[in-house]
Amino acid sequence: MSKKQSGSSKKLRNSKKSKDSESKPKKEKIKTRQKASIKINVVKSKVKNQLSRFYETIVHQERQFVDGQEPPPSYSFKKRFYGLYVLFIAYSLILIIAINIPGSN
Repeated sequence: MSKKQSGSSKKLRNSKKSKDSESKPKKEKIKTRQKASIKINVVKSKVKNQLSRFYETIVHQERQFVDGQEPPPSYSFKKRFYGLYVLFIAYSLILIIAINIPGSN
């Protein structure tokens, strides 16, 4: 009887070990998932910080005042300058076309 009991106790021990070995990968998977989620959160926060810095420096520029006064308005895109822009673009295109024509000196 003692041999049967020892054999059955070995089976119980082996079955317990197999259950423990099966549960370990699940715990490891959970740990790796948590590590992955932590890494994702770290990357998200870094990206958010970089985008906020970019927005502050490039996109959202505060108005600069000279001696506490607002600078004069820009006239660059007013209606009276459109003719000048058309002349400049036309002259530039003529130069580009003349350069690209083969056989021209």
